[in-house]
Amino acid sequence: MTTARVALPTGFGVGIPWQRAENEPAWYYDALDRLHPAWWHNWKYDRTGMAGYYPMLWRTDMESLAAALPTMREYADRLWLLGNEPERVQQSNTEPHTFAATVQALRAVMPELPIALPGILWNDEGRAWLAEYKAAGGPLPDVWHFHIYCYSADQVWSIVDHMRSAYGDRPIIISEIAGAVDDANEDVMRGVRRALADGRIQAAAWFSAYDEVWPDPNLLTDNCTLTRLGDVYIAEPELHTTYIPAVHA
Repeated sequence: MTTARVALPTGFGVGIPWQRAENEPAWYYDALDRLHPAWWHNWKYDRTGMAGYYPMLWRTDMESLAAALPTMREYADRLWLLGNEPERVQQSNTEPHTFAATVQALRAVMPELPIALPGILWNDEGRAWLAEYKAAGGPLPDVWHFHIYCYSADQVWSIVDHMRSAYGDRPIIISEIAGAVDDANEDVMRGVRRALADGRIQAAAWFSAYDEVWPDPNLLTDNCTLTRLGDVYIAEPELHTTYIPAVHA
């Protein structure tokens, strides 16, 4: 494991979808100034120079790896998040054996690169995919990262307990989490805080700062003002204190 060489994400972070900032990169800075997350990601690897940012290889196959390798070599001291719901056709849709072969290839050329994987949804389909990945000889990561969408703080706790019993040999990051329905978001957020405060997970990232397709869990509006849920997110800053504000470009 290589995590001793790299600062892992800690605390309560956020996903800032790249789509919102594609034509207005300053939106990243505005969102960070509003939310002050402990860490953040945008499902890409194009903001590696910004503070608190962790890159992601969204689709983990050979073609995507070849494109990302120059950046991986430049930022080999960063934890890289590999995979975004590879078990789902609507998301990165990557067969377990393809993902496994790609991680094997990455380990062969960059054995010391710290990686987290696989970004599955924590459900039966996701866990079955992960079992197939391991059966295909997929290397174990330095850190696990998973997604949770659920209905209550108690359910967050129960899922985290399950994760720790199955995969507690490595740090666990919840790289996406929100309520599965609108009226669950505040309680799920309480569950995240509890799991972080108790040290049961390494880090978590709320989904999301702003998403036009699924606005219920949004922390910000389109013009980057705080939503009601955003006010709840920033109300307890003790889990945000590791964030270092980025220097504006």
